[in-house]
Amino acid sequence: MRLLLALVFASVATVLCRAQVPTETDVCSVLSQPLQFNGTMIAVRGIAHSANDGLVVGSDACLKRLILDKVTFRNEIAVEESTGNHVPFSTDKTSLAKLNSILAASETQYVSGTFVGLFETRVPLGGLVLGHGLIEGYGNTGRLPGRLILQEVRNISVEAKPPAPQIHTVCELLADPLTFNGKLIAVRGAIRGGGWMFDDQCLTHITVRGHSFQNLIAVRNPTDLTRIHDVAFDRDDQSLALITKAFGESNDGHPRVVATLVGVFETRDQLNLVAENGVSVGFGHLGAAPAQLLVKECIQVTTEYVPLR
Repeated sequence: MRLLLALVFASVATVLCRAQVPTETDVCSVLSQPLQFNGTMIAVRGIAHSANDGLVVGSDACLKRLILDKVTFRNEIAVEESTGNHVPFSTDKTSLAKLNSILAASETQYVSGTFVGLFETRVPLGGLVLGHGLIEGYGNTGRLPGRLILQEVRNISVEAKPPAPQIHTVCELLADPLTFNGKLIAVRGAIRGGGWMFDDQCLTHITVRGHSFQNLIAVRNPTDLTRIHDVAFDRDDQSLALITKAFGESNDGHPRVVATLVGVFETRDQLNLVAENGVSVGFGHLGAAPAQLLVKECIQVTTEYVPLR
């Protein structure tokens, strides 16, 4: 009898121990099937950063946006300290403080870590809150599809971010657009309202594959439905706000804003086709541009003022 009880106790103890062993995984795997990990202990490796949603962990290996319950979420996990209410552990404040200290000193670097804790999500995620359009996700803005109640941070590492891509001019890109199709590039050019880049150093119109287009590159959000390629980044609205600010600072003249944008350049190999309504199959309003840029960020803005006459 004692032997039987000992075996039962050992079996129960083994099950309990196994239940506490976190599943080692990555951010992309968790958020591709969040319900599968709901309520489980995980050790998730990813890139950490702190922004409007507080501390989050994400990844550059998968798309920065995903759609759950017909709502678009950022492909990141909110990281929260344990309050002790519904988890059997407390957050290791020493490892968390170490991470936060490294993040504060590493704005130009990637800070990665393995985050151990209890993952949570809910169904549905897409409901509206109080009729104000807020999404029932996680983080301060509700735009994250899950959260991790943190136990500890392990194996923190710091890596240099890759160098910015070579800067091209609008004229250079449009002279041979197919060479750059689908590539992450940096392009410098003047900004026109409505989301266009141009360069007055080349012809106002160019001919691509026998069809005439304006000398423009349409600037688009990486989630735009017109995109040809899926990209593994989100738009940095904070850096792009510098362009809006530059246009708004003119008091005595007409601003000419020149910016350097980083993003994925897109074109088509059959630009000479004509749509049913007679509009060229280009990009942007009325298909006027022979290419578009799925913009990631703005890395430089300068402003020139043309006096009003």
